[in-house]
Amino acid sequence: MKTIFVVFALIASAFAVINPIYGEWEKWKHEFKPTYLTNEEHNQRFHIFAQNKRKVLELNKIYGNIPNGPRFALNQFADLTSEEFIKMLGNSTSRAFASPYQNSNKDYPAKLDWREKGVVPPVREQGSGSVWPFVSVDNMESVYTIAKGCKLPSLSLQQLLDCDSEANVEGALSYAVKNGMENDNDYPYTATVGTCKYDSSRAAYRFSKYFQVSPSDTAMVAALNDVGPVAVTVDATKWQFYSGGIFNLDCGHEFNHNALVVGYDSAIVSGKEVLYWIIKNSWGPMWGEKGYIRLIRGQDECGVNDYAYTIVA
Repeated sequence: MKTIFVVFALIASAFAVINPIYGEWEKWKHEFKPTYLTNEEHNQRFHIFAQNKRKVLELNKIYGNIPNGPRFALNQFADLTSEEFIKMLGNSTSRAFASPYQNSNKDYPAKLDWREKGVVPPVREQGSGSVWPFVSVDNMESVYTIAKGCKLPSLSLQQLLDCDSEANVEGALSYAVKNGMENDNDYPYTATVGTCKYDSSRAAYRFSKYFQVSPSDTAMVAALNDVGPVAVTVDATKWQFYSGGIFNLDCGHEFNHNALVVGYDSAIVSGKEVLYWIIKNSWGPMWGEKGYIRLIRGQDECGVNDYAYTIVA
């Protein structure tokens, strides 16, 4: 067995010398540890990896010389086709039935980043699970911390999965207003939908209401400053290989993902000031800018303004 392993390792090393992409493939497998059941599947995934490598090189050739422009790199999704990635995203359904957020006519600061105040939860890794409970809980935890001046709680993702039949962000926020939330220790995450085990005596985290933020930059800025981070529904189809910079590629409005807007700022791009949103994702800290994406602001990029919600503690 040891001899077979040594021979395989020598063959792999030889391939890496002949084909540099194979060397990157071996390094990528070591880092992300994918599981392939057959040699056929392994070879198929290597072929997809090589195609994605060329795609990333082409994107960086177009945008790579622009200071603060978008950057792209192979990540945990490097062995997925575009079609498989879109299927993984699914369909993040949203409604528009909540009361609109009534923003005031205040003068808000030119930039805001709630991470600097220690009220944003760590970046999570949703894995193959649904995204909406992650973003919903992120919104609840941040808003609760800001309103109460307390430490960040760890609320139950599993409670939402088991007990909220809506299975979307607005439904989750509505559920939390009606029932309150338990913490994760009392109702731990299993990543599968099970029987609702809600116990009102343990639902210590209470919320008064939730709002839909009007679809405009002005309303988003107001909600971010007045309440806290905002949950949004976006088209993340082109986010697959994002690794940094201000994302400004054309997006659709398929609404297949949820994320959390935690602030906004600006940077100089090609000699001009460009405004952007700071958005927390749930694909782990190895994706994007340590789990975040900077998304160009002012043009409803990826539909970021269309279905935005926040709870109120």
